Amino acid sequence: VQYCSKECQAKDWPSHKLACSPSSNASTLASSSSPSKRVLLINSIEWFDDMYAQFVQDLKSKCTVVRCPAKSKRVLDQLSSSKFDSILVADPELSTDKKASDAIRNFALEGGVVVLACQFSSSIEPLKFDLLFQKTWNLPWRFGDYHRTTFSLYPGTHEQFLTNSSLPKQISMKAVHVEK
Repeated sequence: VQYCSKECQAKDWPSHKLACSPSSNASTLASSSSPSKRVLLINSIEWFDDMYAQFVQDLKSKCTVVRCPAKSKRVLDQLSSSKFDSILVADPELSTDKKASDAIRNFALEGGVVVLACQFSSSIEPLKFDLLFQKTWNLPWRFGDYHRTTFSLYPGTHEQFLTNSSLPKQISMKAVHVEK
């Protein structure tokens, strides 16, 4: 597991210790079994690890997760110094940071995957959501409503998702429903 700072490493310990099994050959074990996908997790919410411990543990079992607070300089440093396959934005604070938002938009335009999840959708103010997508991302999206609904895999999706037995065919969750 890599961190952008000692502060982020200390903050992650509560969730990491659940999955951590130190051994005498821990460095060999980590290098031989470390996942190849790299995810930048952007979050500054203090109680995030308490609420999303299982999610973070599952993500770390499948990807190399680099944690970064939602601060412009840290996000820009990470994006300029490392290669990531995807960015998970879990903190709505990022929506007010023009430089970091621009860097993340450019990452997506260059083919990277950006996921806005966790506390982002449930904590962002509708006006900030609208400004982020209309001004920064140049998309006609507006914050619709936020409610629980059941989502299903779309039949026209990639075959790999339809045949993956670990993916539920339906899931019930709260989400922001985007309007055009």
